[in-house]
Amino acid sequence: MIIIKELSDYNSLSLAYISDNKVRSCNLWFVSSMDKQPVLYFISSLSTLHGQALRDGAEVSFTMTRDEQDYLSIKGIQGNGYCKIADRETAREIYVNKFDIINEDRLRPIIENSVFFEIRVNWLRLIDNSISFGHKDEYNF
Repeated sequence: MIIIKELSDYNSLSLAYISDNKVRSCNLWFVSSMDKQPVLYFISSLSTLHGQALRDGAEVSFTMTRDEQDYLSIKGIQGNGYCKIADRETAREIYVNKFDIINEDRLRPIIENSVFFEIRVNWLRLIDNSISFGHKDEYNF
């Protein structure tokens, strides 16, 4: 499935969530894997606004795009899913495969005091203006 390959090409996403009945957003580094549906993993702290809002699980939306794209070749991803705290060992193993920097001594204490979250993706839209302006492919999981 082309969308799974596309997900692995991105490093960061903009995550939208609800906190205190307000729509909020943040940017996060993530990794992706495929189970029965795509799963995105990211690291955060429970002291952050999004960490507090997502600790008990919540619906989220997200977007991904690359900077410095020409208008007629814009490519990006939009998606929805359910976010919750992830199994630490599973998420850490997948995360380290892409971002081995988290094993560095200077980051080890930060990572040990952080929480891994997962987003179980239920819908994705790939936007690809290089195919045609406004071209979209949608996927439901």
